Amino acid sequence: KARSFGSYNETLVDVQEAIDTGEAITAKTKAQYAGPNKQVPEFSYISGEISSAYTDKVQEYERSAVFINLENEDYPAAFIVYDNLKTKDASFKKKWQLHTELEPEVDIDTNTTTVVRTENGYNGKLINKTLIPAPGKTEIVKIGGEGKEYWAGGQNWPINLPRGIETDSGAWRIEISPKAASQEDRFLNAMYVTDADSDAPELPMYREYGTNYTGVTVMDKFVTFSSDRNNINKLDINVRNNGYDEVSCLITDLEEGKYMVSGGGKEIIVESKVGEHAISFKVAPGSYSITQVNSSMEVTPVIEEFRDSEDFGDFQIRKGDNLMYLPKPTKEIDGVPYVAIDGIFTQLDAKIAEKTENSVTLVSDNQTLVLTADSPTYTLNGETLTLTHPAKLVGGELYAYVGDFESFLSIKNTSYDNFIKLLTFKTISKKPITGVDMTKVIAPLEVTSSIHDGSNSNELAYDRDLETYFCSTGTEAWIEYDLGEVYDVSKLMIAFYQGHTRKTFIDILVSEDGVNYKQVFTGTSNGKTDGLQNFKVNEKARYVKLQSHGNDNGSMYNSIFEILVLKD
Repeated sequence: KARSFGSYNETLVDVQEAIDTGEAITAKTKAQYAGPNKQVPEFSYISGEISSAYTDKVQEYERSAVFINLENEDYPAAFIVYDNLKTKDASFKKKWQLHTELEPEVDIDTNTTTVVRTENGYNGKLINKTLIPAPGKTEIVKIGGEGKEYWAGGQNWPINLPRGIETDSGAWRIEISPKAASQEDRFLNAMYVTDADSDAPELPMYREYGTNYTGVTVMDKFVTFSSDRNNINKLDINVRNNGYDEVSCLITDLEEGKYMVSGGGKEIIVESKVGEHAISFKVAPGSYSITQVNSSMEVTPVIEEFRDSEDFGDFQIRKGDNLMYLPKPTKEIDGVPYVAIDGIFTQLDAKIAEKTENSVTLVSDNQTLVLTADSPTYTLNGETLTLTHPAKLVGGELYAYVGDFESFLSIKNTSYDNFIKLLTFKTISKKPITGVDMTKVIAPLEVTSSIHDGSNSNELAYDRDLETYFCSTGTEAWIEYDLGEVYDVSKLMIAFYQGHTRKTFIDILVSEDGVNYKQVFTGTSNGKTDGLQNFKVNEKARYVKLQSHGNDNGSMYNSIFEILVLKD
């Protein structure tokens, strides 16, 4: 599949088609587990064989990851990543990488990497503890920063996206390697998150190991993995006394079947189910044996305490640079991201004037919008308009797709990424046009251009907002207004993006028939203001074309806040 952003063409692989035809292969999922409470799991585990992502230098590569809900205000979550791989040659250096948007801080003495993010209202900190290789046996290299965001092979390989197309790719990374060469290597990284401004002490992450397993203890959670990439059916564990009466345990890489956990005068039967290859249970600190038993034995009943968790829904929402608070869960319905009217729309300065069981009346500025569940239309200031996606009633709440109401909500660039489950849009901060007799401004019937860069499209040249702008690139780019009929055009008023710092080279042409054009101006903007500048025309015209040729500072971006065509 392909999509076009103005002059930028990006080829997108149809992933499923590539897999079906054998052009692409996927990692082989070895196991996955969430529990013990499926709705609010303490542990979420997945393991896969990923050697096919590499050349034949890598013979075996198993990666396991466990997300742990720590249920703690200061330390809400931990994430454990265990990599176990074998290469053809011991001299093949392995590098475990962690990519970050911001510069990480590395303490090589303790194998600790810290990333802090506080800009744009964020307040987060991630701490990664590299437990294998151990401190003193590890090399940690930090790479990134300006000119090295995508550094590899001795040069930078930047992602050349057009203006208006955003990426959250990392600008930094750390590369972790064992100092000693070996054909087989293991990496065990344990990380947790907390607030950037928290004064809570560092959270200990302990490496655990036995005859055939390695693992981590963090707070009252204990996790193990097989040491040699093979499923096991017996192990002896020591549950660390970490200051808790009871510890939740997750034992992974087990053969399928039932197991007895015995120790401390306690015996419980648990089951490693098909596809899960894991068991979880709670015990007091101490030593325990885990052995496979006959399948006829009954699993020890576990009374699950009620566990609740705030539900943000099926996807998150990013407004500009910040994630929005979601007082009511979002819903993805048939691939469409729906949000609660009373919760999201109201955060965007729309007020509920009236509400019934299946409809709502909203007001914003001088606009009134009426929306009814399952209707293909809505009314705005009494005018009936068509919806792309009808509103839905979900649990007694009216839900809608915000992209249908960009103008009403003063937002733009609504986009939904179904893969990462993120709805994004930007707010429009209106900078209205003042000091112009708007009765003389001719509204174009149609606006066309030779090219635009995607998000900064044609209509932004005439939206009466001096904070949005149309953008094209090149030395022969043009934008044209079709006024619908011939007018006596007196002048153009044009506001240039960064107009106070640079001059833009332009020509103005007019035509009555769209075939024969007359050039009425050639020159530059004045380079002194971002505001509207006057360009005389004094010609009859239906078509008004502005040709742009770049700027005197060498930039080929032709960016224009507004183009107004005025009649006599």
